[in-house]
Amino acid sequence: MAKRSALLWPMGFCMDNDLQEPNKMSHSELTQRVAHPVDRVAAALVDICFVSVLFTLTFAPFQKQLLIYELTEREEMFVLYSVFALMALIAVGLVYQFAFTFFKGATPGKLLFGLRVVDFWNGENPPVGHSALRSIVWWIDCGLLFIPHLAILSHRHRRAMHDRLADTVVVSVKGRYSQGGSTTEALMAKSLTALVGGVTAAIFVSIGFQFFSNYGEGRTLFEALNQNDWSCQEVTKAERKWPTTESRLAIALTLHGASLIDDECLDKESRLAIKDKSEEGLAYLSRAFVTSGNADLSDSYLEKACELNSSSEACFFSKLVFMWTERKWNQATDGFVEILENSSVFVKVWAVKHFERIHDYETEITLLDELWQYRPLHNFVNSHKVAAYWGQQKTEEARVAFQTVLPSLSEDEQIGLSGWFCYQELKNKCSKEVLRDCQPFKQFVAEQGSLLEGDLFALAHINYNECAHGESVDYLTLTEEMASFSAIELVYSARMIKEGNLTEAQKSLYSILESTSKKDLIHQEAAERLVDSMTNASELDEFVKEWKSGDSKSWGWTFIGRKVFEKYLALNKKEDALEIGRVLFEVDYHNKRLKQELAILNYDIGNKSDAWDLIKEKPSGRLPASQKRFEKIKSHLYREFGEK
Repeated sequence: MAKRSALLWPMGFCMDNDLQEPNKMSHSELTQRVAHPVDRVAAALVDICFVSVLFTLTFAPFQKQLLIYELTEREEMFVLYSVFALMALIAVGLVYQFAFTFFKGATPGKLLFGLRVVDFWNGENPPVGHSALRSIVWWIDCGLLFIPHLAILSHRHRRAMHDRLADTVVVSVKGRYSQGGSTTEALMAKSLTALVGGVTAAIFVSIGFQFFSNYGEGRTLFEALNQNDWSCQEVTKAERKWPTTESRLAIALTLHGASLIDDECLDKESRLAIKDKSEEGLAYLSRAFVTSGNADLSDSYLEKACELNSSSEACFFSKLVFMWTERKWNQATDGFVEILENSSVFVKVWAVKHFERIHDYETEITLLDELWQYRPLHNFVNSHKVAAYWGQQKTEEARVAFQTVLPSLSEDEQIGLSGWFCYQELKNKCSKEVLRDCQPFKQFVAEQGSLLEGDLFALAHINYNECAHGESVDYLTLTEEMASFSAIELVYSARMIKEGNLTEAQKSLYSILESTSKKDLIHQEAAERLVDSMTNASELDEFVKEWKSGDSKSWGWTFIGRKVFEKYLALNKKEDALEIGRVLFEVDYHNKRLKQELAILNYDIGNKSDAWDLIKEKPSGRLPASQKRFEKIKSHLYREFGEK
């Protein structure tokens, strides 16, 4: 086989004319021209600089994505991209060593110092297999804390593990040779090996000590090694990032309330607390959440929490749970107001849900701002800010919050939030901006048609098509896409309204109301569309009689009542609208928007004292244009009643 040409000499080195090229040397001559360790160390440092630059360039595309996944708590994607990044770095390192060794006989660092990697027996450049093996073992040696590299100080031919396995030797082509390791060098190699080994052993001992101290003497080694079977890893991760000192169980309750861990995770933490006899009140409260599917058992746990300590936070919260169960929203609100100032984080998380339920969005926003310092709760905070801003009619703020939080959520969470937001936007108005905000949801529907089996997603899909296509909407295709009979009936009624057949449409809508639960979204949508289809007050009056007899504690009842209120206003029936508004306000007295509308209605009708009773506060400063009329009325009432 023809020999490859000798190495191109590095620029700047003056070579002896009588010096032979390595591939023209015999085996005995090669062993006399082994490279000096100092040159090899210097060459390695130069190579490290080159490889560091290549590593930086290779890692750059992964760095931004890893940072996003770290900040958004998407651990599975962070791990996946970390593996990809590590594989890319390993590939770069291997290619660097292999390519230069095989094609040039030396890496750039060795070129600079006049060194050459050659076959130990014939002086030729190493063949492809030996070059690849040498590169792989070289990096493995690095992974072993460079200990195998220390053989160049003691081996008689200065051959480390990678040279011996690949049948190679590093020789000098500039005349600086080394004739094997001295006793001093061998002693130095042993000392460095002992030092590195000792430091490594100390690190492992420290980790082991911390491991056993964390789990205490009361647990067996088997239990400690199988932590996943005894505690929840999600709580462990959150605990490391928790800014305040709270127990694991309190953190677990917080994460569970924010829907960031499941019942199984809280179950593990509550069992550990009961076993260790620590925080038994919170432990039994946790058991109540875990066993919520069994009402009697769950209630017994709530009662147990109060039996242990009737003045504890766990007992107080247990009472709040009973209030929710009995739909005593006003009492629950008073309870939260009493406890919130000095409450635990998990109480504030549940308070966010409560105040969102009763439409007190201002209090909800205040609580969400307080929770922002807890990094594991960021997705919970941002998701609920979308709903809170929307409830306050701060549309732009809601859109910004929605667009900010959506990429950081899991796919299931993205589907839920994008569907909800699209549904809310389309109920508010139809515009190009709204259709743009609905694109994430539309993409999910295109990929997963089964999503339309859910009422919310089906309604969002129907409303999207009606908004996007207007009069040309294809109701027949929409009917084929619907999964439930009530959704098909809803599309049919929409088609009848489009064709001007209001009698048939109303008949279909009444059929939906009779066949569905008042808690269903399809039921609410049918009621809204029925109200919209009514052209005179007498039709609406008949519908209101049935509405008033409904369950005033259900969300749907309030929602439909709101639609009736707006319809009476559209028909210029202000007295009737005021009556409906008062009924709604008795249930939803925290709703500031409704309060303002009732104040305006009373003022327009001439009930100025009633309007004043709803306000009784000094006029605010600068407010959005949408509230200018309210502020004008407010100022007038304050001058008339407030200064008496």
